[in-house]
Amino acid sequence: MKLINSITALFLIAILLPNPSTAQDSLDYSPNHFETNNDLTKELNLVYIGASWCKPCIKDSLKQALEEAKITFYERAKEMDMNYSVIGVANNQSVQKGWDFLNSSGYFDEVVIGKQWRNSGSLEFIMKPKEVRPAIPQIIVFSRPLIFEEGIKVGNKQILVRKVGAVAIHKWVEEGMPLNSN
Repeated sequence: MKLINSITALFLIAILLPNPSTAQDSLDYSPNHFETNNDLTKELNLVYIGASWCKPCIKDSLKQALEEAKITFYERAKEMDMNYSVIGVANNQSVQKGWDFLNSSGYFDEVVIGKQWRNSGSLEFIMKPKEVRPAIPQIIVFSRPLIFEEGIKVGNKQILVRKVGAVAIHKWVEEGMPLNSN
């Protein structure tokens, strides 16, 4: 029985791990996870929140706008001497559907999947802030200080941009993705 459980666990891990031939390898905006520069004391983060059941979220035009934002903010982070991270949040109840959705949306350094509106990403970025209406798709750009003393400590984040809805995201990308344009 233990052998069957071990084989099943290995099979599930193999299914859930990203395929090396996916789009993640072909993108040139993403830093290598092991190249984080500990001398840099700030991090720029782009958060994308969507779901496979969200009609605007699955359109190629939104995926292209998201890709442009990822690349643009990667370049801006380098120019500002900041570390950079892209976080994907899938508001899907099913982990597999959420994984498939985010995987079809390009590369992410971190992902939050499952529990729909109750997952930690949705709670942190949509439900916790009182001024935010619960809607997707959303793109949030924030910065936060990093302190490398006795481990890593993370300071309070500063929201630089929040765009809610496909129309607002497309318009923001067309305008060159200005910061502080909430």
